[in-house]
Amino acid sequence: MSAGGPTPAPVAVAVVGSVHQDLHLRVDELPRPGETLMAREWERSPGGKGANQAVACATANQAVACATAGARTAMVGAVGGDAAAETVVQALEVAGVDVATVERLSGRATSTAVVTVSADGTNSIVVAADASVALAAGAVEAALGRLPGLAVVLSQAEVPEEVVRAAVTGAAAAGARTVHNLAPYRPADAALLARCDPLVVNEVEAAALARDLGLAGSEPEELAGRLAASCASVVVTLGARGAVWARGRERGHVPAPEVPVVDTSGAGDAFVGALCASLARGDGLDDACAAGVAAGARAVQHRGAQAARPSVDASSEPSLA
Repeated sequence: MSAGGPTPAPVAVAVVGSVHQDLHLRVDELPRPGETLMAREWERSPGGKGANQAVACATANQAVACATAGARTAMVGAVGGDAAAETVVQALEVAGVDVATVERLSGRATSTAVVTVSADGTNSIVVAADASVALAAGAVEAALGRLPGLAVVLSQAEVPEEVVRAAVTGAAAAGARTVHNLAPYRPADAALLARCDPLVVNEVEAAALARDLGLAGSEPEELAGRLAASCASVVVTLGARGAVWARGRERGHVPAPEVPVVDTSGAGDAFVGALCASLARGDGLDDACAAGVAAGARAVQHRGAQAARPSVDASSEPSLA
């Protein structure tokens, strides 16, 4: 920017993570090992945990009039040099996400996730990562350093560990809050956990982390309390039962409303994005969890991880090429 130019709007939340294209396959039941099924419908849509959460965060910020009105959500990630990159980056822009810090890697393909969704909304996901895992840690720290007014830096485990560490370092340098969504699950070291405020996990991830840390407990509320000893705060999402949170000796449970379920694939990301938007506005963890639960409940009522999109009847298309 040239001297004397307009001052950039503050960035409330920077999301460091994956940007994918999703291929959704709709089937009656999820396939069993060795079984081949014909999809009833299929569709391509933007995805990636990072991008999904950035869209959810930007949407939440736009929907709430608050003191940080005008603050932006920025995406820090990487896409390939292919046609899919244009589609997924444009989707971020349309949702109001700042994409200036999304890198285009010409020698890479945009990462792709294959999402199989059964008739009851249950899903199974396989990710073919390429550009998203080629994001350099140094580029992440540099990108975060260029974003003014950071309140929250959010990361997930769909990018390499060194990228998550760079997000934590960049957040500390900016004086921002670190939120980490440990999904998909992998062991986390003490240094990362200590910076999480909160660490966000689902029930399965919470149990796996507790086992790795040698902690007892099986109930989500109990696990959240025990994990909080390693983190500044912890949130455990419970799907249709809402979410529980813990900070020190404080505990809370936010129940979820009963809603019709179409597709669960975007619910967790919607929760995390809305939670971060709420935290960036200065809300407490209880209110932020309530915002996340409400966003997750809305997300399961439409297809796709970011927004409802027209589907393709599998019988009307000869191929996926």
